Amino acid sequence: MSKPAVIVVDAFSSGNQLAPILIKHNIDVIHLFSMKDVSSALMATYYPEHFVREYTYEGNIADLMAKIHADYPQIKAVIAGTETAITLTDELAGYLKLPGNNPHTSKSRYNKYQMIESLRDAKVEVAAQTKAQDAAEIIEWKRQNNWDKIVLKPLESAGSDCVFACRSEDDIRAAFAQIIGKKNQMGGENAQVLAQSFLDGEEYYVNAVSCNKEHFICEVWRYHKRHLNGRDFVYDYNEYIILDQNQPQVAALCNYMYRVLDALDFAYGPSHAEIKLTSTGPKLVEIGARLQGMAAFGINSKTMGFTPAELSVDSYLFPQQFAQKTINAKPQPIFARRVFVTSNVNGKLKAYNYHGEIENLPSCIYLRWVKQPGDVLKPTIDYFSIPAIAVLAHHDAKQVEEDYRFIREFEKRDLFVMENSDE
Repeated sequence: MSKPAVIVVDAFSSGNQLAPILIKHNIDVIHLFSMKDVSSALMATYYPEHFVREYTYEGNIADLMAKIHADYPQIKAVIAGTETAITLTDELAGYLKLPGNNPHTSKSRYNKYQMIESLRDAKVEVAAQTKAQDAAEIIEWKRQNNWDKIVLKPLESAGSDCVFACRSEDDIRAAFAQIIGKKNQMGGENAQVLAQSFLDGEEYYVNAVSCNKEHFICEVWRYHKRHLNGRDFVYDYNEYIILDQNQPQVAALCNYMYRVLDALDFAYGPSHAEIKLTSTGPKLVEIGARLQGMAAFGINSKTMGFTPAELSVDSYLFPQQFAQKTINAKPQPIFARRVFVTSNVNGKLKAYNYHGEIENLPSCIYLRWVKQPGDVLKPTIDYFSIPAIAVLAHHDAKQVEEDYRFIREFEKRDLFVMENSDE
């Protein structure tokens, strides 16, 4: 008799944490590539050893499922691993009549323009926006609205890929030229450019998991970004915010998140939203129907006792466990940061001049070298050019701050040994 099986579509980035959880439940895990050409950045996060079989989608769901069902007749769920998987995951779950998000509303959960318009239609507060194929249209739109600053970015992508703050007409033309017609990090071509009014205030991200349209917020973090290597929105670090609903900003963010999830028809699985807490209240930057990329799941284990990835598996397969975990969850206080190690060099990485200095810090609980020797290392401008990530957590906020400052100084000490350079 065959075992129950689950299809994970595009198990890249944090989506690579789903299969080990499913395997612990004695489930066969099948991997499905949503496309034939996958970027090297995504493939570097893929672990084929987690899967009993791999398939590639070639445009026909009926043919695909006939092949899969021949060997694995007990498909119990289809789960998206990353942003590229959202549409196909919804379509497959709908085809198989399994728990999932409505395929007719998928576009509102991955297209940055459509998600904002869907929220506007639902009377949820959002930024003003337009999309265009010509920079002149955006210049005229900004002029008519008399804004000091706007933001340009692709309609579909992730990880701060090609996100620009623009004040002048020259800024708009330069940013537009870097986006239009280029291949984005999701593998598609940018046929249009999205322009949005600049949102003031601090930026947060909120991670949640839904089960039959019941939403549970797992965590809230505050973004700290900086200007680096010619870009305005380069990740510096994320700061963990204790989930205390008595705190006004936490309550405002959580209540807004619930409205967003309902308006965009989230029913099952994870969500990762970026929200600005503006002078007039929360407003969405964007949201994804997926786990957060490079998530700091070790913090969730410490504060909640479970991770968003584990809860996502429960939402699809074990709804009673989802209910039990979320009802009994009592977040534990902790001071934590996800610190993004940055690079200002360009070339092939030969080695790291590193001897455990970061991992030996009192608050360091996790360190991941994203770029490996032999990889091309570029100046850090977005999520995809980050060489390493450290997670700091401690009961003493001063210790976390001290260790963060050490990492920033350590970056400057010839951390990167490049090919054709003196060691």
